[in-house]
Amino acid sequence: DVKLRMANGSIQRPEGMISAHNFTIHGVDFNLTFVITRSSNQVAYECLLGRSFLQVSLLVMDFGNDTIYMR
Repeated sequence: DVKLRMANGSIQRPEGMISAHNFTIHGVDFNLTFVITRSSNQVAYECLLGRSFLQVSLLVMDFGNDTIYMR
């Protein structure tokens, strides 16, 4: 039984998962699993990226400019 703790501390159960898909982003290969959740109309995001993906991919999140880029 998978549970997700969201940034606001709430717990959500996923609607489903898309497991082990290979992607290449800027020449870097990733094997990713996506967790699908139901969101309310009050969320300000379209996609959540997991901490492990952010660390492995060396992504930099620039909230001031609303951008994400790879180092």
